[in-house]
Amino acid sequence: FANLRRPARGATTVFKSLGLAVEDIATAQLVYDALGGPPRA
Repeated sequence: FANLRRPARGATTVFKSLGLAVEDIATAQLVYDALGGPPRA
């Protein structure tokens, strides 16, 4: 699980789960909105 391999050159990590579902969902929503997702109801 330590992921000791280096990522490929040019690879981008957009999101990494830190173990708290509430934070994960909030971060995913921020990214989705920033990329132009439809507004929330």
